[in-house]
Amino acid sequence: MKHVINGLGIVLLLLSFSLKAGNVSEHFVNKAIIGTHDFTLQWLDNSRVGNRGKIEFSRLGDGIVAKGYQEERVDNELNFMKFSGNVVVISQRELRITGDLVTRIHHINGGEVLYRTGTFVFKAHGKRQYWRLQNHRKHEVIDYVDIHFIK
Repeated sequence: MKHVINGLGIVLLLLSFSLKAGNVSEHFVNKAIIGTHDFTLQWLDNSRVGNRGKIEFSRLGDGIVAKGYQEERVDNELNFMKFSGNVVVISQRELRITGDLVTRIHHINGGEVLYRTGTFVFKAHGKRQYWRLQNHRKHEVIDYVDIHFIK
């Protein structure tokens, strides 16, 4: 019984580490993650001034949470992207966010809202100044969801 309790303690300890930021400094997290970032989906008009979405990263207890939104009107229809979840900073170039991503684009998926839940991996490859969603949905198209670095 003692070994079971000790084993459980080790598992809980390992789980607590996995919820914290990876091999990155608190300085980096505070400077580069916490705050408001531009948040874009290529199907929405990102070139018009003021139309980029925003995603807010904030602390909640010992963790980090994200909540973002972008929209555009096309004729009388509303296209949008909504995202929220719990964040793990794996490295300066990789984020993992477990939560919900909801999109609605009038010419994709028959114009129906698409709900996705799970762990979403965002990576900044090469010299890119944004983290791009790596999870490709099993659907007719690929969404380029980008979280832009704070400038």
